[in-house]
Amino acid sequence: MLQAEIFDRHHDQLVGMQRTSDPDTSYLAAEFMARSGKLRADRALALEAVRRYPHRTASELEDAMGVPDGKIRKRLAELAKKELAVASGRKKCGVTGRRCQTWESVE
Repeated sequence: MLQAEIFDRHHDQLVGMQRTSDPDTSYLAAEFMARSGKLRADRALALEAVRRYPHRTASELEDAMGVPDGKIRKRLAELAKKELAVASGRKKCGVTGRRCQTWESVE
């Protein structure tokens, strides 16, 4: 399956973005992200980050890509569900100083 096909499926884009206990505003925000193209762009950015900087923590990936806290980390589990990225280990994060999960792409 092509990367574009994975990111363009609207019905699949919202899976796992919010919990059933979340307020309706979370569902509205997820719908906006999908319809506006921001979700696809953020997933592509996260995938580029794990490909370019393997075995880095979410904070390290965001720091290396120069993006705000949360922009990549929120997409990593989604990439893992799509088998595009995997958790690759743990290490002391160079940004937070805490022991954190590291990530790499699946090729």
